[in-house]
Amino acid sequence: MGRASVNRVVQVGVETTPGTPIAASKQLPTMSLRLSRSIDVQQFRAQGYKLPTAAPIVHDLGGGALEGPMNFTEIGYLLATIVTPVITTPGGATLARKWLFTALASGANAFKTLTIQEGDSTAAVQMAYSLLTQWGLNYSDAGATVSGTLLGRAPTTASLTGSPTAVAQLPGTARGVDVYMDAIGGTIGTTKVASAKEVSFNASNLQAPNWVLNTTFQSFVDTVETVPTIEAMFTMEFDAQARTLYDAVIAASNPVKLIRFLITGPLIEGSTFYTLKCDFAAQVIGTEQRDIDGVWGYQFNLLPQYNSVFGNKAFEIELITTLTSL
Repeated sequence: MGRASVNRVVQVGVETTPGTPIAASKQLPTMSLRLSRSIDVQQFRAQGYKLPTAAPIVHDLGGGALEGPMNFTEIGYLLATIVTPVITTPGGATLARKWLFTALASGANAFKTLTIQEGDSTAAVQMAYSLLTQWGLNYSDAGATVSGTLLGRAPTTASLTGSPTAVAQLPGTARGVDVYMDAIGGTIGTTKVASAKEVSFNASNLQAPNWVLNTTFQSFVDTVETVPTIEAMFTMEFDAQARTLYDAVIAASNPVKLIRFLITGPLIEGSTFYTLKCDFAAQVIGTEQRDIDGVWGYQFNLLPQYNSVFGNKAFEIELITTLTSL
């Protein structure tokens, strides 16, 4: 009997020591994590031959892709591979927890690594030292999704960890999305973009593998932070608010704005809701007229950047959820 793709599952575990595999005891039901292996070789072709005559391995490492709906529970495991969250209890709450992921504009970010297993009851592939090197969110009337690119040590064959616990899935919807844009120095989350149509945020080039000449490590030894590429944009109907923003962008003054992409979910308790906030400081660096489902709209391309008033933050993500720990 063939091995059916429909029976393939993915499980994760948070590593205590980066790169030391741990039992992957959690399932993320809405997150699709597809693992891959990349083998770089050094090709040699001696004279007289039309094909390579030798191709020793130079680099052997793992990768993969993340895709799925934006959710208020499982996403904490993936975001923790970008920066370790600070977890607190919001004021007046008992069930809710606030997970604050502050990606620094200057200085080293602490982060977690995962052991990821992909397979079925017959066999699986396991990738240690797994983390996101790219993460993005996309909100539109079609839905709310997240995406990402994984890096890890060369995957090995393994068996799935038995009796995993499925993390409760709770996806967000487009009906819960708000966009805010405020003056730098003001209070973020005050001025709502009334006719926002689409939103995207993407951070890439977050980590790179560090290779050493040491037979103890057949894949990379660890990773190093690199200069990230952070991009964002939103579209809106070309109304009076859009025209004001458009007219404010002139050569003599291109004001930095405080941007918040917020998605709100169900009520947890009292006045505390499931939420995910993505905050950053940015300037408008480009505009584009667009037809958005029959509406005359404008796309504002944003350049997230360091601003001393916003603080030492490349971006900050706040997750309000009921998970108490990884």
